Amino acid sequence: AIQAAFAPHRAMVLTEKQRRDLHVAVLEYLKDDDARFAESIAAFTREAGLDGVEIPGKRTLEKKWTTIVRLQRRVMELEADLEQAKKEASSGGRPKRQEGARLWPTEAHKHELKGHRQPVVCVAFHPVYSMLATASEDATVRLYDADSGTYERQLRGHTAAVQSVAFSKGGQLLASASSDLSIKLWDFSEEGDHQCLKTLRGHEHTISAIKFIQREDLPVVVSGSRDETIKLWDTKTGFAIGSLQEGQDLGWVRCLDVVGDAYLAAGSNNHKITVWDVRSESCVSTLVGHEHVIESVSFAPGPLPPGLLARREGEEAKDPATAEAEGEEQLHLVSGSRDGTVRVWNATRGSSLFVLRAHDNWVRGVVWHPCLKYVLSCGDDRTLRVYDLKSKRCARTINDAHTHFVTSVAIHSALPLLASGGVDRCTRVWALE
Repeated sequence: AIQAAFAPHRAMVLTEKQRRDLHVAVLEYLKDDDARFAESIAAFTREAGLDGVEIPGKRTLEKKWTTIVRLQRRVMELEADLEQAKKEASSGGRPKRQEGARLWPTEAHKHELKGHRQPVVCVAFHPVYSMLATASEDATVRLYDADSGTYERQLRGHTAAVQSVAFSKGGQLLASASSDLSIKLWDFSEEGDHQCLKTLRGHEHTISAIKFIQREDLPVVVSGSRDETIKLWDTKTGFAIGSLQEGQDLGWVRCLDVVGDAYLAAGSNNHKITVWDVRSESCVSTLVGHEHVIESVSFAPGPLPPGLLARREGEEAKDPATAEAEGEEQLHLVSGSRDGTVRVWNATRGSSLFVLRAHDNWVRGVVWHPCLKYVLSCGDDRTLRVYDLKSKRCARTINDAHTHFVTSVAIHSALPLLASGGVDRCTRVWALE
């Protein structure tokens, strides 16, 4: 009687195709441990009418389950943010104390993620979820849930050090670049299983940096290499579709960043940064000022708040809002170098705005805080640093952030999380409070 009462309701919840797909996914899950569930497999196969049905081996049920857990966590975070916003609105605005929220990485790290057998050289957050990808000289990429600190899986396929990883704009693809002269594209779509989709070949030396840009509906990979070239790749065909050189002496391209699917910055061994319009494949400006190898570059993802631009000698300072009103597109960039400095640039004009001196050794990574009032850096002095761009001073230093050189830093665009990788083979996750 109970089954009869609920039968119509079940029919409305799942279509016949959805029900069959669910049955196949359940059978696939059971068959992963067939020694334990042998009798259940036989009974379920018979009763669900799945005799002779091919099992795809995509671990669909496990993947759906982990996706649901992530979404539930995100929903809870959004609900908490909504409640906070309601309280602020009812009290007449955001309390003054809250203006600094999500500003500083805590003195003590939230999680320490282990598993790599060689130094971690790059860390990258998924643009939507709290997933973190780490690249290592042990030729692997490891995936973690940065919020909970749990290990998810390992991506194997490269035969030499993985130098860089990057997610596509929506997070459906992950690209990894390696010293084995290859780029691999991994499936991170909702229906994918983190499998390698394509291997891109064409560089003649170590591939040091990788990024995505979007051309219409197609993600395009941009790579920089020790062979002194920057290449653009079609992610559908796997073929190179362009090269950024234009007579420039690029040198060993160490690092890349992109903004707005239109502009790219490349830092090199020759102490220069070149800024490119990837639509026309033309060089916009060359930034000169560092006195050693450029290790990291990062574009500001939007216009800077008013009042942060310094006046250069002989040049009238221009407020970002004023420049935008006059139709001048504002591109701002931060860079870190082995000369121990962090520089902030107007990449459109090709001018250095100011220099931040705090590290006692090489600067290995730089990134903008999402509010664009602060810049974070890491370096071989084993520190993480936060700079206030208005005062142009180091506002916080986390000493002994790792037990060895800190090689990379990344900040989530939506969640209060920061990650750092080190030569100590560990990745550390920091809460922003």
